[in-house]
Amino acid sequence: RRLPLVKLEATRTFTGNDTRTSILTGCLDGAAMEANGFVSAYRKKYGPLTVVLTGGDAPLLSKRFNFSIFDAPDLVLYGLNATLRYVLGSR
Repeated sequence: RRLPLVKLEATRTFTGNDTRTSILTGCLDGAAMEANGFVSAYRKKYGPLTVVLTGGDAPLLSKRFNFSIFDAPDLVLYGLNATLRYVLGSR
């Protein structure tokens, strides 16, 4: 048997109580814990820093971090739009 594909959505539990919620909490909390560890290590080495979270899943992950972030889920689209405007304006 294979594990089911699970649609990414917010969960309210730390541990799952079935296959679906176990996959969700494992993915979301695992990614958040990994990011928390990296940010902590970088802060120890470099001091205060600003963390920018991008991508469509940013709102799902941002609430799980133990540090403040700048949440910009559509940052790539803004950059592409700025590039397009620049190119079209330079003609």
